[in-house]
Amino acid sequence: VSSPSEEALASVPIAFVVFDLLFSGESLIGMPWHERRARLESLSMPDSMIVTDVFAGDPGPIWDLVVARNLEGVVSKQVDSVYRPGMRSPDWRKIANRKLMKAVVCGYTPGEGGRAATFGSLVLGLADGDEWRLVGAVGSGLSDAALGAIRSSLDEMTSDVAVIDDPMIPKGITWVEPRLVAVVEFKEWTGSGRLRAPVFKGFTRDDPGEITWQSDGPT
Repeated sequence: VSSPSEEALASVPIAFVVFDLLFSGESLIGMPWHERRARLESLSMPDSMIVTDVFAGDPGPIWDLVVARNLEGVVSKQVDSVYRPGMRSPDWRKIANRKLMKAVVCGYTPGEGGRAATFGSLVLGLADGDEWRLVGAVGSGLSDAALGAIRSSLDEMTSDVAVIDDPMIPKGITWVEPRLVAVVEFKEWTGSGRLRAPVFKGFTRDDPGEITWQSDGPT
């Protein structure tokens, strides 16, 4: 909404969150972060503007809080770092609160380009009683060597039986017997019970029958 009404603003309050000050009568991007921060904190802010909190010292307690509240993560900064527009810098690091889970490989999608001879992604599911639920597909985190080795194993497990009944099943899927358990790192569960931004980390020897929606699904 480009021009929200007063009623909309009252029902859904909006705050402008500020974490840095880059200009104040002059450019401040070449100034060390701690000096920019001091200038920012000296400004008088309206109630609709919030300055982010800063924590120095041992990051352990803060990280524990991030995990406990399921927050996105933290950004660590060197106190003497300057602002580098449009550039990544080792002086600033975003540490994401990512999670690990196990899921069963139920199939794979066809690969394209450099993956044409192997596969594109592994289709993952979790058992829910006598049925299987689709939780997503993972293609990131797989090296060329891993793609070839996994495809060889999958070729021995192909099945004509559709393991998962879901309208969102990827096109061109090849079903396999649900025997492989994958470990996946991901950002969060979506509202529809899918993995957001999954990354393949490896396989485990867990019994696929014990990797269920109830034990490993969203909580």
